[in-house]
Amino acid sequence: MLLPVVLAIVCMGAMRDGIETWAPTIVKDVYGLGASGSTLSVAILPFFAVASMAAARRLRAALGDETRAALALFGIGLGCSVALHSTGGAALFPGLPLFALLSASMHGANLMLVCELPGTFAGGKRVGTVSGILNAAVYAGASLSIYGFAAIHARNGGWTAVFAVWVAVLAVGIALLALARRISRGAQRDRTTS
Repeated sequence: MLLPVVLAIVCMGAMRDGIETWAPTIVKDVYGLGASGSTLSVAILPFFAVASMAAARRLRAALGDETRAALALFGIGLGCSVALHSTGGAALFPGLPLFALLSASMHGANLMLVCELPGTFAGGKRVGTVSGILNAAVYAGASLSIYGFAAIHARNGGWTAVFAVWVAVLAVGIALLALARRISRGAQRDRTTS
């Protein structure tokens, strides 16, 4: 179960940190705001990130576990990315709220997958090891996005191509989390029949 989760976390790290790194530039380029206006307009992202923590915990309580909650949060992010891609970012409104919701959904997924999920490995006394591996995956994704999104923008001449990559990254993340759930259910079934 761990490998698909690690790869999904790479996707999440790319999205979470990539959005926060590139949002001021995207807002400046797509919406024509100056440097100070674009930086100020994306200052709402951290507020949404903080609110996402409480929302993610409620979602986990409603859905029953961390991977289900993370799947739902990836789905929200995918919906936002599809909207951004299909409109090319459109106007500052609804573009900026979509960025905020997308960023918040990735912060919530981070809470579920990196902060909460390692506790499920407590029985094997591997919490620290698992936590370290998952944190490393976040930063691997972050480093890929910081350089990768810029390269995609430069090579394809615009942010719409980056939005398309966001859609693909989130779809891959969803597939990986679904695979992890399937593996986990199979392992649980095997333990109960043994």
